[in-house]
Formats: sequence, C-alpha cells, structure tokens
Amino acid sequence: MRRVIGLLVLVLSWGCPSEDDDPTDVGPGTDAPRVDAGEGVDASVGRIEIGTGLSEFIDVAEGADVELVMGPQGGWHVDVALRLYDLDPMDMQLEIEGFYVEDDESATIQIERLLTLRRVRMEDDHYVRLGDQLVFTVADGSQVEGRDIRIEVRAIQADGGVGRASKVIHVVDFMP
Repeated sequence: MRRVIGLLVLVLSWGCPSEDDDPTDVGPGTDAPRVDAGEGVDASVGRIEIGTGLSEFIDVAEGADVELVMGPQGGWHVDVALRLYDLDPMDMQLEIEGFYVEDDESATIQIERLLTLRRVRMEDDHYVRLGDQLVFTVADGSQVEGRDIRIEVRAIQADGGVGRASKVIHVVDFMP
C-alpha cells in the first residue's frame, strides 16, 4: 500500500501540460546544461538580492534566521527567492548553492536552472524569481538546524555576462 501511495504522489507531482505550455521551454525543476562564462567576462554585471518567499520576495538580512522546511519527500530545504536588477533572464543559466560557513563545505544540492521570461516576474525595475528550494544533503533536519549557511548565486546571461551574490543565513526550525 505504501508503495502505491508513493507512486501516486510521484505521478501527481508531474502535473499535466496546459495548452499554452511550450514543450521546448525548460520548466521549473528541470536541470539545465552547465554553461561556463568565458575568460574576460565582467563578473560585476547587474545586481542580485537573495531572500526567501514562495509567492512574494521577502527580504532577509545578512545572518538572519531562515526557516528550515521538511519537504513532502522527507528532505530538508530552505526556500530561496531572488531579485534580479539589470540582468536579462531570457536564457540565463542560474546556479544556487549553499555552503557551511564554518568549513566552506557544500551543504546543499546545487540548483541549476535555465530561465525564460515565463520563469520570472517583472516588478518595477527588476525581475523576481520565486520558489527555488535549496535542498540540504542531510538525513535529518537537526544536522543543519542552528547552523550558518552561505548561499551563493551565479547568473550567467546569454551574452556571457555574469552576476553574482552571496548571503549568510542562520537556519532555524520554527516548528515546535
């Protein structure tokens, strides 16, 4: 019975395409091919702000508490949202990864996404990317709870320009 429920959850999580979906468009959750910027590329292109939020961008101060979330498949993650200033998201390679501050070791599975204009939202003078889940490589949330994590973001534009940002967060479990 447990196996049937697990299979049902997996099938339902795939969803169904709608009439306006472009099958050649890389959607959320789809790994994109790695793109490396060439030599001599200006690494200071645009500006990226790191926050959290699923339906809106929530600003997070350097070192602030961010909630640890237990996912439906038993993994542990923090929700990451981005503001992209002076960056063109069309065909942008987005990479997000978390590192333990105390030893600089990787703490998460690296997120790699190929963005399109459908995968961001325009707000005033910037784009917003919501709902990325930075998944920790731990078996139990207690292994990351209370630790400082440095989130690093790299955004490689189609023209080769690279935007970078990093922010340290403190992972907490708000659940009793």
